[in-house]
Amino acid sequence: MALDPLTTLRVAALLCALGVASYMDWRTRKVKDAIWLALGAIGLPLLAWDAYAAWGAAPSLLLLAPIAIAFFDPYWDRPTIYSKKDGVYWPAVALLAAFIGVISVVAALWFDPCAIFLFVVLAMLCVFHLLFHLRVLHGGADAKAMLAISLVTPRYPMFDPLPLIAVPPAILPLMEMAFPFALLVLMDAALATLVVPLVNLVRNAARRELSMPEALFGYKMKLLEVPKRFVWPMERVENGERVVVLFPSKIRDYREDLIKLRDAGADRIWVTPKLPFIVAILAGFVLALVLGNPVMWLLKIIMR
Repeated sequence: MALDPLTTLRVAALLCALGVASYMDWRTRKVKDAIWLALGAIGLPLLAWDAYAAWGAAPSLLLLAPIAIAFFDPYWDRPTIYSKKDGVYWPAVALLAAFIGVISVVAALWFDPCAIFLFVVLAMLCVFHLLFHLRVLHGGADAKAMLAISLVTPRYPMFDPLPLIAVPPAILPLMEMAFPFALLVLMDAALATLVVPLVNLVRNAARRELSMPEALFGYKMKLLEVPKRFVWPMERVENGERVVVLFPSKIRDYREDLIKLRDAGADRIWVTPKLPFIVAILAGFVLALVLGNPVMWLLKIIMR
């Protein structure tokens, strides 16, 4: 099955955007919002076209309102705690957005059962918002990338001879609802990060610094270099002694810890890198395109 033009546009746009974002994340650990906003400007009209071309039912398009709100929400400049600011009473705005979302979902699903496809897109946007607030997705750019993938590729891109593990057409709609493509990308991205301990181990073995388990989670660096690099210190001074913390807090201010380590005579300390997760998301996206959904492989083994 060849890629149709719209699927080609979706895949190409995401590959280009994730490639540029990965470069930015690798070099600066910062990604410009313009990349994700551009994907939103592409994804939302394509989603509207898909819905109308498939069903020709106007009620389903009601779901585009809460989808747009959920996608563009992170880019609104507003206070963290909703309050009156610049003449706007933000709790009222939040309630209005929620009201629009609920009414749109109820109306769309009531008049057009096929709108469940758009409802899955909305649900995935909400899931990634939740994962960000629960700190499962640590970086704002990581969450925005997953929101963009949810919007731009709501369905599994398939074309011969890829993916290698294709979902049979008969159960494809069910798989797209039960295991959306964006969720597959996130799973593959998480799996891609599993190579990091192996890389750390090889690096530390070459340096003959194989203290375990620290060698799996980081590497040693000169203390004076730590503030200049994208790393978190894995060591600190507690009760006058140097201790190793395998999973340092991502929000802790380490300046005092570094001062205490310097006063304790530390020259080289264990650090763990601030991983550019957008790179892993790009790898996960490519894996999902090429490999497909391994759940199908497991199902084939079970059903034999």
